[in-house]
Amino acid sequence: NLKAMQIGQILRIKHYDPKLIFRSLKHSFTAALGVGASQLQLNGYNFSNVKTLKLTIGAPGVTGCNFNFASAANTTEQVIDLGAIIPALARVLDIKTHTEVGFASNLSTLVAEVGSSSSGNQYIASGTILAKNAIRAAASGAALAIAPSATAGHVYVAATPGANWSNMVQGRLAVHITYIEAV
Repeated sequence: NLKAMQIGQILRIKHYDPKLIFRSLKHSFTAALGVGASQLQLNGYNFSNVKTLKLTIGAPGVTGCNFNFASAANTTEQVIDLGAIIPALARVLDIKTHTEVGFASNLSTLVAEVGSSSSGNQYIASGTILAKNAIRAAASGAALAIAPSATAGHVYVAATPGANWSNMVQGRLAVHITYIEAV
């Protein structure tokens, strides 16, 4: 059956390198679409990916988080360096924070800002993150205003409580960083 043979050749999977093969019998056109090393490939050319990374910051002693605020008998700003998580040449599309678990304590406030430098607010201006489901995001166009760098970029979250850090008993903040990765 000629029709069945033609359909069987449209989708070809080899080992762990799946590819979709597109062919035009009439126009002698062939294209291969695949995924390799987390990049989209078309006819052997790689295209950039949009990626979102989620990291969490917990209250002092909260387990299961990537980072934790330190317990201290003061209200001094604490800066958490999430590391060099934005790859070199990547374009930041969006950064937002989401309080997944409210920061229960005797705190009257808990404000944070997010930047590309320690205590900076290049991404998100200072605002409250105390209550569950508090969401803070970059101002419209703010993330795109940060120029790509030839080296990997850090993301810093700086927070200041309204009462001593040692009063904080629970809470978890998720930080979502979305960027276009250069190939």
